[in-house]
Amino acid sequence: MAAAFSCFRRRLWHGRMLGSNGSNQNYRWIGKSAIRSIIDLRFKINEISAGALTPEPGLPGVCWYKMKQLALILACLISMDTLACRFNVRDVGFVDLGSEPYRLFIFVPDDTPTSEIELLESTAYATYLDSNVKATVLNSKDALKSKAARFIPKELKTIQAVLVSPDGSQSLPVNLAEEGKPLAVTAWDGLESVFDSKRRNSVLSKVYEHYGVILIVEGKNAEENQRIGNLANRVVKSISGQMDKLEKEIREPPVVE
Repeated sequence: MAAAFSCFRRRLWHGRMLGSNGSNQNYRWIGKSAIRSIIDLRFKINEISAGALTPEPGLPGVCWYKMKQLALILACLISMDTLACRFNVRDVGFVDLGSEPYRLFIFVPDDTPTSEIELLESTAYATYLDSNVKATVLNSKDALKSKAARFIPKELKTIQAVLVSPDGSQSLPVNLAEEGKPLAVTAWDGLESVFDSKRRNSVLSKVYEHYGVILIVEGKNAEENQRIGNLANRVVKSISGQMDKLEKEIREPPVVE
């Protein structure tokens, strides 16, 4: 549903731009109304209790109106699912990063040049722009006044960083400086090491040529892991048989990682 909603929102925006004169206002009104209704449905649909749509005494008209409105929204969602399946991740992308990010505290000595601090800030911003990691550059004085106080290194003679879990229960040192190498190089390498992994690189190597990559994160329940794996394989088989119907040519079908 999230993919369909994202695709539909893009199409509504594109459609509004294609209008002219007064028609722009029509596209804008239709787009905003539909999106508001869909957002409201996505947040409330799981809260509808059994019999909630049963007409109340004295209010049959209100219930019937709500039922028609719900039917219209569901019809839109069904049609959007058909539209969304014609695109791959290059056209429609979404991700839930969660509400609680990881924190990367970058501690710098008090005598660190302003140019190096600005370099660290800009590099961290670019590295974690679309991630769930939030980086902050702090000297010892500022760190003592913040949540980073308990993670300050005992000897802060060089630039050091600490990655902290969302709940603050776990931490991991991250090396950003290396003697004999420029900070512009070591900072990039160190910051990227936070989210770098063999599995991530494997996914990236496949995502450009394939319709998509299904990443399965296994749990402790072996039967559930098997069920999810079988489900993923069925999805791959289903989509593979429809690759020739896509608007854009994609060489390979989805793959399970």
